[in-house]
Amino acid sequence: LGGRIAHSFVAPNSGTPQWVAPDGSAVTGAVLSRTPNGDGNIPELDLKATQSGKRHGLLARTTEILRLNTAGGVAPAGTCTPGEIVGVPYHADYVFLRG
Repeated sequence: LGGRIAHSFVAPNSGTPQWVAPDGSAVTGAVLSRTPNGDGNIPELDLKATQSGKRHGLLARTTEILRLNTAGGVAPAGTCTPGEIVGVPYHADYVFLRG
């Protein structure tokens, strides 16, 4: 898929990821499976895609999303300060499969 796709979560702390393309097409993902990818790295995922935006466009026929080659993303160990925001960098490759 070409173009720039934005990734976010539907609501803070909801755990439901969403991807939105510039053309307004969008999908959310539900976890089908998780694969550990080493200490300090978030797991790789296989997600079932559900349409949540326009029915035509870049993401319109997406049925599955793979999160692969993850690096980083695990929250720091220890206690946290209420209200403090901590950035946790990560990298992953996302593959969008069409049905």
